[in-house]
Amino acid sequence: MLDKLLNAFLMKGYMKLSVREEQVRVVFKLTSAGIHYLCLIDDTENWLKPGLAFGILENVRHALRENEKFAKYANVFCEGMTVIITNDPEHTRGSLGENDKYWLVHQPTRRLMIFDDQPGDFYGAKAVIEDCLKQNAIRMALAQLKGLYSPANIGIIAINILVYIVLECLGSCEDANFMHAHGAMALYDIVYKSEYYRLFTSAFLHFGVAHLLYNMIALLYLGKPLERSLGTAGYLAVYVVGAIGANAVSIAWYMYQGAYFTVSAGASGAICAVAGALAFILLKNRKENKSFTFIRWAIFVALVAGQGIGDSSVNNAAHIGGLAIGFVLGAILYMIKTAKVKSQKRI
Repeated sequence: MLDKLLNAFLMKGYMKLSVREEQVRVVFKLTSAGIHYLCLIDDTENWLKPGLAFGILENVRHALRENEKFAKYANVFCEGMTVIITNDPEHTRGSLGENDKYWLVHQPTRRLMIFDDQPGDFYGAKAVIEDCLKQNAIRMALAQLKGLYSPANIGIIAINILVYIVLECLGSCEDANFMHAHGAMALYDIVYKSEYYRLFTSAFLHFGVAHLLYNMIALLYLGKPLERSLGTAGYLAVYVVGAIGANAVSIAWYMYQGAYFTVSAGASGAICAVAGALAFILLKNRKENKSFTFIRWAIFVALVAGQGIGDSSVNNAAHIGGLAIGFVLGAILYMIKTAKVKSQKRI
């Protein structure tokens, strides 16, 4: 962030003054009234010691006055300000004196912190810093989204969301009868009316926005690493077969319970299949894998499966069936892919 702030000021017409400390960048601007300058300091590793910020500010003032190019400006007027990047504002403030002129930039939240005893602005520097922080936040968000992109997974998420929006416009996705009329499944329809398509269509329907969001957030994070490992075709196979298989398991459970007319829908069975396949791959590559750990896996599985804790209306059978089916599918598809890679290397 230190160099990004530096570049933001350079683009606004400031000049750079070279300094020895790696944690410090200095920018200044010449005006008809004199010079104003900023010392940008990285204190994310608690580098600052009491009195050091003031010492840096004074050393820069002295350097500007000693420089033949800037002496005529600096001797008329030379005012400085420190901008300190920190992860721990309280610790950083503890190393600063009461007379220091400073602002803090809280790196984790990318927020400029200006305290009551400090200047509210410094020759327009506030706007430069805030614009830089805003752009960085946007870039980070875009980078995060880009990092989660995988074609099949994003496509499935988009379909789920689109189906929900269309159905919500036509009626209410929280109405079981309405959902049943538009593809949700029930034991009676599948066993006695042979409407097997419901095993598939029900996986793209959701009872309310909370149900949809729970599932899509989990799928957003679980789907990318699986698609990267198995490829688009392998990922789609896990999702589709997992959706149908998980729903078939839930139908068997409803038959055992005698719940002939219970209406069921949701992508959680398919998502649990994705999670099951990913679990096998994580176990198989536990030493090499660093970007997606079992802890992250467990968090997102809990997000899906946790909906069913203490709620008899949630299809827990589909969750358990999906995990088991996905684990087996993941093992088969991963071994097939590994065998193909090995055979190509031999050729």
